[in-house]
Formats: sequence, C-alpha cells, structure tokens
Amino acid sequence: MAGGGKLYASKQACDGASFGGVQTFNPFIKRFGEYDQTGGSWSIPTTVVSLMNSLALLGKFLGAIVVGPLIERFGHRSAMMVTCATSHSSAQFIVGRILIYLAVGLVENVVPTYESEICPALLRGFCVGSIQLFLTFGSLIAGIANQYLSKYTTDAGWMIATGVQGIPAVIILAGLPFTPSAAHQLPLVIMALQQLTGVTFSSSYGPTFYKKVGLGDMAFTYAAINNGVSVVTAMLGMVLFDTFGRRDVTFHGCWLQTIFLCLIGGLGSKTHRTAGPAAYITAAEVGTATLREKTMAIATVFNVVVGFVVVYTTPYLLSTPGANLGAKLGYIWGAFAGVGAIWVWFFMPELKGRGLEEIDELFSAKLPAWRSKEFVGSGLGGAISNEKETAMNDEQVEEVEKV
Repeated sequence: MAGGGKLYASKQACDGASFGGVQTFNPFIKRFGEYDQTGGSWSIPTTVVSLMNSLALLGKFLGAIVVGPLIERFGHRSAMMVTCATSHSSAQFIVGRILIYLAVGLVENVVPTYESEICPALLRGFCVGSIQLFLTFGSLIAGIANQYLSKYTTDAGWMIATGVQGIPAVIILAGLPFTPSAAHQLPLVIMALQQLTGVTFSSSYGPTFYKKVGLGDMAFTYAAINNGVSVVTAMLGMVLFDTFGRRDVTFHGCWLQTIFLCLIGGLGSKTHRTAGPAAYITAAEVGTATLREKTMAIATVFNVVVGFVVVYTTPYLLSTPGANLGAKLGYIWGAFAGVGAIWVWFFMPELKGRGLEEIDELFSAKLPAWRSKEFVGSGLGGAISNEKETAMNDEQVEEVEKV
C-alpha cells in the first residue's frame, strides 16, 4: 500500500504541474486576473501568481510538522488514512491547494520512512526512489490533460483539471485494509538542493516559462514532453541508485545539471533535473531507528521552506515587474547545481546496500564521505551485508564454473 501512498504523492506533482498549466488557461486568467486596457489583454498580477503557487506549500509545511507524532502515535497506515481525509477541495482556490498540500506533507514522510523499514537493503534505493517516478508520472498525466483541457473556452477546463486530483485519495482508501502495520544535517542539505536546482520551477512555471521565451504555441506540448522525459529518468534512477550507489549518481547528476542548466540560460531551452530521487532516499535512510520519522519530517520542512522561497521569488525573477531574466534564470539554478556537486563529493557518504543499523555505525565512525565505500560495519548490520555479499559472490563463482 506504500505504492498507493506514492500514488497520492503523485497528486502533488499532478497538482503542481496541473496548476502550472491551469494558470495559463484563458478562462482561468479572466476569472482571477485583471484586464489591461492599454495592452488589450487579460493577465494575472505577478503578486497573485506568486501567492497562488507558494502559499500551497504552507499546507505541506504543516503536514511535515505533525507527521512525526502522528506516525509514532498511530502508525504508518493510519497516517496514510489522514492523507485521504484531508484531500478535499474548497470554494477558495488557494485554501483548497493548502489542504491538498497538507496531505502531501504527510505522504512524503510516511511513505519513504515506511519503505525504508520494510524493504531489503539491496532494494531500498529502488523502492524508496520510486516515489520520484510517481511524482513525475503525476506531472506527465497533468501535462497531457492540460494539453487537451487548455482548448476549453469555459471554466470547465480548469475545473476538470483540478477536480480529477481526488482520484488517488479514493484508491488509497480502497487499499488501506490490505496494508500491513508496520538526526543529521545530510538530509537537510540534499532536500534544499532538490529545490534550488529548479525542481519546483519546472512543475509550477513550465508552460509560463515556454510562453516567456517565445514558445507559446507549443507550451503545453513541450511541458508534456518534459514530463515524459522525467518519467523515464525517474525509472532509470530507481535502478541506478542501487547499481552505482547514491553518492556517485548524485555527484555526476549535479555536475551534468550544472552544464544543462547553464545551456538553458544561454540557449533559452529547457531540460529536467536528476536530484529528486536522491533526496527522498537519503532522507529516509539516515535517521536512527528512534528518530527516523522526525528526521524525515525535519528534512521535509526544510525542503518546503526552501521550495516556498523558490516558488515565491520565481515570478519576480522570470518576468516583469522584477528581474525579467527569462531563460537566464537557468544560470541561477546551474550555480546551485554546481555547489551541489561540490557538497556531494565532500559530505555525502555512500549508503548503497547497507542495513539501517550499519548506516548508524557508518555515521558514528566519522569517516570522510569519499572514504565511506571502504567502511565495513562491525555489528549486526555489517554482518548481514557481508553475508549477502558473500552469497552473491558465491553465486557468481558457481555461474563461472558452470560455463
């Protein structure tokens, strides 16, 4: 049922990507915007756009704060049920989004920590990292829906795009009966990097960005293509993080992001980010057994705070009134990605294939991050990992002998 929770997490991406397109629908602009008699067109003031996109994160902030005590008191399954109870829309658009993101704040803590406890160490990166797949899948669905609904000339278009987001909550409620009950700086930094490299910008302002750089006729098509690429990269990440390790994939992903984001600034094009899965996997792994939910909650709160700053300031950086950077905004995200690559090299240890107990031993050893691959735990976690590695080596030897 953790998959159902991630289906609801995809609702956040669906809401973000959906609203990223909805706010460019002509009927939506006429309802919430103002008419410019000089230019002879409707537009939503920059301040309103900024608030509509950023205030929703207050709900996620509150959800992340209450999730720790909620899980400890009632367990993961009951916390998933709360995500359905809060996933209602309201008459006021912003209030409705705040309620949606309140549930998202719960899901993005409940699901990764639940999976980090029930999944084998060798599959933990694949399972926990799959939340990014669901997020990008939600964005893809929203992008395709926006492509079709943007042609509506009435309010029905943006209303349908908003209303279909209630479907994941119904699916979770149906699957909950079948669900078994079941403190570090590292997650803070990596959660911040996820936002500072443009992840929220991509989902919240994708179509707006394309129109800004002169690609208005194909804005929704390009947004859908971008979301499709995101789904593919998320699927690759699920495999790569367990094959090559969290540290190596994140490091190389960051410096590649730096190059591509700077190309965006120079060429006015757009690409996607790769830091998403690493943030969720690492934040879910590094907490001790007694503090795992609290660690994930603190990391999510930090992620929300940074995300709020990014979402609130982006309209002022992207267009007027403001800096009017347009595509040059890519240089800012690229700079943060470059800083991220440096940080990963010096501070992010390799956690691939390690039991949760062995991860605690690794942090206690205080090895430099670039030497973390050499560490072998002396306790139960290390013994289990060594036993699995020996078993895998024996299987490989047997295969060679058969040949």
